[in-house]
Amino acid sequence: MPDGRRLVFNSNGKGVRDIHWKSVGRGTPDVLLESGTNKYPQDVAPDGQSLIYTNDAEGYDLWLLLLSNRRSTPFIAAERNQTFAQFSQNGSWLAYDSHEAGTPEVYVTQFPSGRGKWQVSRQGGIMPRWRRDGREIFYLSPDHNTLFAAEVIASGEDFEVTKVQSLFTTQAVAGVGYPYDVSADGNRFLFVTGVEETSSPLTLVVNWTAHLAR
Repeated sequence: MPDGRRLVFNSNGKGVRDIHWKSVGRGTPDVLLESGTNKYPQDVAPDGQSLIYTNDAEGYDLWLLLLSNRRSTPFIAAERNQTFAQFSQNGSWLAYDSHEAGTPEVYVTQFPSGRGKWQVSRQGGIMPRWRRDGREIFYLSPDHNTLFAAEVIASGEDFEVTKVQSLFTTQAVAGVGYPYDVSADGNRFLFVTGVEETSSPLTLVVNWTAHLAR
């Protein structure tokens, strides 16, 4: 949560992934949303009132949960999957990835109206994250091997992508959740990466005290 007092997560304790939250520290989790489908929380709006999550009811679509009354409604739905999403720091924009064009790409739409759609990535992109000041959006290539940065201008109801560049190659692990995060200033990144298993031969010496006597 934006105030840092609670964590939102999902759990499949009842056979499907429902959304829970709990206070940081002691306390037991409370159920935020239960249903017969898997749900993956993505982000909470800066005002703490809305949670965007992925619902696999019919493919993967983005749904909105109002925390005040626990009411959920579809927010972005299309024939193909819509998955990872994140709010801008001012809560006026939502970046997300969608497979609607066949190749996954990163898009931005206005929030909460959902008006307008601007493509951010070029030649594929997934898992967008905003820089804190809203002037840059980072995303991964579909194969998780490259991190890109898109410089953007978001003003009023206007949005523009001014520059897209690759930053560096990664070894980000593909999984259910985001395998990376970015610092507020956009200068440092934290990745979940795979580690090659290596081993060195071990030598076991028994009765080593007898050798000392020699």
